Amino acid sequence: MNPIGKIIEDLTAKYPQIQTEASAEPMLKIRNAAETTPLPKLDYLIEDLLPTPGVSVLSARPKVGKSTLARYISMLVATGQAFYDRSTRQGKVLYVGLEDHPGELDKQFKVVCPKDSLQHINFLIESPASHEKLIQGLSVELARVPYNLVVIDTLVQSTQIADWNDYGKTSAAVGRFRKIANQFNCHLMLIHHNGKNRELSGELAVLGSTGISASVDTMLLMTRRAERDTTIVSSERLRYGRKLDEIELILDPETGQISIGMAGSTLHMDDCETKILGLLNDSSRPMTQDEIRDAIAIRSGVLSQTLRSLTAKGRVLVQGDGTRGSPKTYLHPEL
Repeated sequence: MNPIGKIIEDLTAKYPQIQTEASAEPMLKIRNAAETTPLPKLDYLIEDLLPTPGVSVLSARPKVGKSTLARYISMLVATGQAFYDRSTRQGKVLYVGLEDHPGELDKQFKVVCPKDSLQHINFLIESPASHEKLIQGLSVELARVPYNLVVIDTLVQSTQIADWNDYGKTSAAVGRFRKIANQFNCHLMLIHHNGKNRELSGELAVLGSTGISASVDTMLLMTRRAERDTTIVSSERLRYGRKLDEIELILDPETGQISIGMAGSTLHMDDCETKILGLLNDSSRPMTQDEIRDAIAIRSGVLSQTLRSLTAKGRVLVQGDGTRGSPKTYLHPEL
C-alpha cells in the first residue's frame, strides 16, 4: 500500500465518521466541466448592468441626486423603459426609503412615474424598530410579493456599523443583502454615501472599506458637473456585464424628472473643448498638443479628436505642418 493509502486507512480506522460521511449524499452541488447540459444563463434587470439575482451600490456625495436617480431607475423598471442604450425588464419595485418622509416619496413617485406604472411600485411608510427587524421584514415581504428590484435608501441607515473602515463588517453587511437577493431572485440596490476626502475618486471615494465594492456586482458612481449644472453617472466596477460609459443626467428641479444628456466620447469632447479654449485663451503663446495634454490631463485620443473639431470650426487656429522643423501649435483666435 502506498503511503497516502496507509494514511487514509489509519484515519478511517480512527475516525469512522469519515467513512460514513464519504458514503453519504454529497452536501455540495458539483458539476463536471465536461458536461454539456446547458446551465441557466445569468439574467439582467437592466441589460449588462444590474444582474438578477445581484447587488449593486449607487454612491455619491450628498445632494448630488442619488435618491433621484434611484427613483428614476425604479420608474424604468416599473414601465420597462430602457436606461440609455440598455433594455430594461419590466417588473415590480420595492423602495425602502429610510431617510425620506413617506408623503414626499408618494408625491415624487406620482410626478416621476406614468400613472399606469404606479401599481408596480411599493414603498416603505414606516421604518422598522431595528436593523434586524428590517432584514426580517424584507424576507417576509419578498416571500409575499415577487419583487424584481429592491432599493435600500440608505445602506448606512439599514445597518449597524460603528467603523465603516472594517473590511469584515462592511462585506458582511452587504453579504446579508446578497443572501436576500439570491433567495428571492431579485436585484437589490444599496444607496450609499461617498467619504469626506474630496481628493479621492472612483471606488476609493466611497465611504468605508473596499469590502463594499468587493462584495457587490455593480458599483454606480455619480459626480457633479458644475460647469453645466448636471450630474454624471458611470459604472466603476462590474462583476458581470459591460462597463457603463459616463452618462450626463439633466435634472429638472421643479418636477424631479431626469433626462439623458451627452454620453461617452461626446461628453469627454465637450469637457475637453471647454478646457482647451480656457487654456489657450490664458496662454501668451501657441501651444503644442503635448503641452496641452500635460496641462489639462486629457487622453490623447480624445484630445486629438477635439482639436480637429475645434480647428475645423475655426474656434482654434493651427500653425505649422507637423514636420520636424515645423511642429503643429495651437492658439486661440483672439491671441
